[in-house]
Amino acid sequence: MSYRPVLYSSRNIDSDHYFEFEGDANLPIFWTTLFDEQCIRNLYPKLNHIEKLSEQQFEKYFEDENHADDFSLMITLETFNTCTAQGFEYIQQFYPEYLSLYQQFIDYIRPANSEEYIYLNIFDFFQDTMRADETVNFLFSSIAPIHSGTAQTIHQPHEMLGYCNEQFFDLPATEQNDLAQYPEQNQQQTKYRRILNSIMSWTLSTIIGISGLLTWYCTKLNGFFHFTSLGFLFLTVVTFCLAIKYTN
Repeated sequence: MSYRPVLYSSRNIDSDHYFEFEGDANLPIFWTTLFDEQCIRNLYPKLNHIEKLSEQQFEKYFEDENHADDFSLMITLETFNTCTAQGFEYIQQFYPEYLSLYQQFIDYIRPANSEEYIYLNIFDFFQDTMRADETVNFLFSSIAPIHSGTAQTIHQPHEMLGYCNEQFFDLPATEQNDLAQYPEQNQQQTKYRRILNSIMSWTLSTIIGISGLLTWYCTKLNGFFHFTSLGFLFLTVVTFCLAIKYTN
């Protein structure tokens, strides 16, 4: 499935200071510097309760407009300050070219006071398995490199920051970061990637269906080990693997 974790503010959505960042299959590294193990432990009882609901109970529960917070890590100002102090050292050590952007990021999202919070919604991760244990283990593994002082491989700038609303780029751009210099590119990348993934997923699903039917027909006509049957079976398997890639 397509994972879309969301980092957002407890501020009113109409506020000029409201923010929202979107992640990918893995949490962006900047995000993993914002919370600690206690935040994860605080979330576990909520997920564990939801896991035990019947399908009917879950559907009824999901109708509640306030359910989103039950799938979100809540980051207080105190936790934010403690974790980002360690995060600053981590980014400085392993990704110095992103240090200026990281400083802008934490300055931008920092809660103004103890009454404000940052939320990290991980509903997509939980929905994939409906298992509280697997979800919290994923979160623990996400912050493990920060605590162990281990570098992580980065292929794209969004793996550091995520995809963000354009207000963030009202801040001065830095020469070290393509993301900060080219906000339009970052926004368009999110839009076009989703469109491409949707088209590819639909196309590949169609091919899987057709090749599966041809495999069945050739097997019935010529036997399973006939080259046409095996050929269409191979096509079905390869297309299925590609479909998985484009839905993640």
